[in-house]
Amino acid sequence: MNRENLDKLIANYIAKFEWINDETHREYYKWEAVKHFQDYWDIDAPNFASMFKEAVKATSNLINNGSVQPTNGIIKLAEHSELTEVIRQMFRDLLTDDYGDISKRQDKIDIFLDKADELLNRYYRGSWKYAQDMRTVIAYLSLIDPKHNYMYKSTQAKEFMYCIEYGDDFGSGKHFSLEKYYAMCDELVAVIKETPELVELHQNRMTESMWADDDYHILAYDIIYSAVVYKLYNNITIKKPDPSKNKKHDQEKAKNEKRESLLAELASVSDQLDDLLVERADYDDFSAKGLVVKHKSFGEGVVTAHNGRVIAVRFDKKDTSFQMPQSFSDGYLTTDSEEIMELFYEMARIDDELSKAKSRKSTIQTQLSMLK
Repeated sequence: MNRENLDKLIANYIAKFEWINDETHREYYKWEAVKHFQDYWDIDAPNFASMFKEAVKATSNLINNGSVQPTNGIIKLAEHSELTEVIRQMFRDLLTDDYGDISKRQDKIDIFLDKADELLNRYYRGSWKYAQDMRTVIAYLSLIDPKHNYMYKSTQAKEFMYCIEYGDDFGSGKHFSLEKYYAMCDELVAVIKETPELVELHQNRMTESMWADDDYHILAYDIIYSAVVYKLYNNITIKKPDPSKNKKHDQEKAKNEKRESLLAELASVSDQLDDLLVERADYDDFSAKGLVVKHKSFGEGVVTAHNGRVIAVRFDKKDTSFQMPQSFSDGYLTTDSEEIMELFYEMARIDDELSKAKSRKSTIQTQLSMLK
C-alpha cells in the first residue's frame, strides 16, 4: 500500500471536511440514512413491504438513482401477499451468521440475487429499473449491520485502489471479490484510527440523528466516495495499470480457462467413447446371417451374409446390401422377432452416441489446436 498517497488523500479530505459537510453538500446524510434505517428495520414486522419502504426512505442515492430503484423492486415484490414471506426469508438467509467469513457472505449475496432475479423476471419482466446487483445487496448489509460491512461503488472503489496502490485487486463484475474489497477497507479503517485529527472532526459532527456504532466503516466509504466526487486526488500522482496489459492479461487468462475447460471435456468425452466401445463390443459376435427380413418394396428376403456393419439380403428378384443395424432402426427392414428388433435398436443407439462422441472429440481437438 502506498501510505504516502493515502496520507495525502486523508489530508485533502480533512481540508475539505467542512465544505463536504455543509448544508449544500450534506455528505453526513450517510450516517443519518443508517440511523433512520436502524430505527425502522424490523425483519419480523407484520407488513414487511411497508416497514422496508420506511426504513430505506432516507437512503437517497446510496442505493437508488434516477435510472434504477432497486429498493422499489424489493417493495413491489413484498407487496404481493404470496411473496411477502419469500422476501422476508431471503433477508433471513442473507443475514445468517457467517462468523466473519466474507467469502461465505458473498455466496449468500449471490443466492439473494439469483432469487431476486427469478422473482423480478416472473412478476416484472422487462422492468430493469427494479434489478438488484452486488452493490445493492452490499448496501442492504451495510444498513443492517454497518459495523461489519462496507458500502461499495465500483468506480470510486477502483480509483481508491489505484491511489493507494493496493496490491490485491478485488476485480469487478462477475470477478468481484467482496473479501478483497473488505480487506482494503479494513486497512483504511486502521489508518483512520491512527489519525486523531480526522477522528476528532468526525466525532464532532455526529448528532443524535446519526448512527455512530459503525467502527468507522461508514467514514471509510465516505472517504472513498468523496475522493472522486470532490476531486481529492488532484495533487496525488496515481499509477493506473496499463489497460493494454490488463487486456492482454485478461485475454491470456480467458484463453487458459478455455483450454482447461476443453481439456476437461476432452477427458470426459474420451471416457465416454471408451465406455461406448466396450458396450458396442458386446454385439460383435452377433450374426444376422439366415435372418428372414421384410422390405417395403422388395418384400421378404433372407440375410445371406453379415460382414461387420453390412448385411447382404437376397430377395425374390433382387440381391442388395444394407447398413446394419441402421437399416432396421430406420425402418427400411423389419423382422418378426421383437427381441432381435430391440437388439438392433440398442445397437443403433450406441452407434449414434459413438458418432456424436467422435464428432465432439474431433471438434475439441481442433479448438485446442487453435489455442496454442
